[in-house]
Amino acid sequence: MTTVLKDVTLTKNDTCLTYVLKRLGLSKDLCSYINFHEHFHQYSFVRQKDKLQVGDILLWDKEVKWDWMPISIKNNNIIWENTPRAFHFGIYEGNEFFSDCTRLVVPPHPTLRMRTIVSLQKTPDWILRPINTEN
Repeated sequence: MTTVLKDVTLTKNDTCLTYVLKRLGLSKDLCSYINFHEHFHQYSFVRQKDKLQVGDILLWDKEVKWDWMPISIKNNNIIWENTPRAFHFGIYEGNEFFSDCTRLVVPPHPTLRMRTIVSLQKTPDWILRPINTEN
């Protein structure tokens, strides 16, 4: 089955994850870094790199860090949670290219990039494929 990637226009609230979800035509609220495994099979990039398919999600997370951060407020109380950071998602476009959404511009704002996998300093750690469309 061939994946057809959807056209995407970024909004100010997009992240690397919401971008790849939207590119696949999935709800941007489908999952988070914490629960993506409920929706995607996870494969080692090193073992599967020669079998990349259009629409494969690429994940870098070997250097993920967890920090306690204030992320919500309830009844006038700030709630702190252990929150992941230093991970990144991209999507395989085909022909050795992948795209991703980053906030490397100043001031931070979501922007798109298209690069070749061989141009990367760090290769992805994982390939993710939706569970319900697995061959």
